[in-house]
Amino acid sequence: FLEFLIQQDIEKGNGFGVIDPHGDLIEDIKGFLACYYDEPRDEKKISERVVLIEPTDPDFSVTFNPLDKLSNVSAAEQANELVSAFKKIWADSWGVRMEDLMRNSLIALGEAGLTLAGRALVGNAYLVPPETLFFYQALPL
Repeated sequence: FLEFLIQQDIEKGNGFGVIDPHGDLIEDIKGFLACYYDEPRDEKKISERVVLIEPTDPDFSVTFNPLDKLSNVSAAEQANELVSAFKKIWADSWGVRMEDLMRNSLIALGEAGLTLAGRALVGNAYLVPPETLFFYQALPL
């Protein structure tokens, strides 16, 4: 079913992303692309439009930092989106306290520009956003 939806996107010229831990779907999509762009004149077209990211290839590593500040989104909005995603993934072990801690931690890291773990773990001098500081001061120990 997913392959059919992707084929429709390809035919319409829409972009899409696929994470395929087993590789079967990607191989099928690559086969479809080879058939879809079967004329020699299309070879350049496909190479300009398709980006295959292979995480196991050490020469072409791709990074993704979900805490990297987006210019048009506040740290709180960005944190809320991440919390929603985490909540869906770990629904069985999720609770109200977990959500509060996660959200406020992500807001603090985002507001302070601590998108990399190293600086965040060194000390608490950076973690001073007033709204978030109040949350942590109110936590019962």
